[in-house]
Amino acid sequence: MARVSRLPPDSFVARICKPSQADDQGRVQAGAFELRPPTEDRVLERALSVHWLDYLVSSESIDVKLAVLRDYRANPPPGLTEIRTKKTAWFATLRVRRIETEVAPSDVAFECRHDPRSDCSACPCDESAFVGRLGGLSPSHAVMDPHTLIWAMPEDGPLDFAVRVHLAELVEHVAHV
Repeated sequence: MARVSRLPPDSFVARICKPSQADDQGRVQAGAFELRPPTEDRVLERALSVHWLDYLVSSESIDVKLAVLRDYRANPPPGLTEIRTKKTAWFATLRVRRIETEVAPSDVAFECRHDPRSDCSACPCDESAFVGRLGGLSPSHAVMDPHTLIWAMPEDGPLDFAVRVHLAELVEHVAHV
């Protein structure tokens, strides 16, 4: 069973946005933070899916973190698949501390939790060992998966338009996928 842990507050996460949901001026549309509707293959999402950038590499540079994420998405570990995106899609990066401390309209709070899609029971789940896995620790002992969820608190809290606008305003950096 995958272990779930809260992210360190100084970490960054990246949300994949459709080409129409962001631009090179750093503006992100509220629609980028909408939960995906149910289909024949999936149920309604209950949390926003993002990638934990600091899990993959320990670097002060957002550009370096995103370059490592691009490489990870192009070459995921065996057994994991990444959603396909157009080259014109965007990464919207947000700092965990801001997501969790700047309360959204409707008194919705957020919590960011590492939620790997595979069994990472061999992963060290304490913050000091997690941060910067490719920056010094060997990934060979476990499947690396930076998949993270942003939960509205209380769980199943509303992600109405005002809340999605609030999340879009927290974006610190936008870059092409």
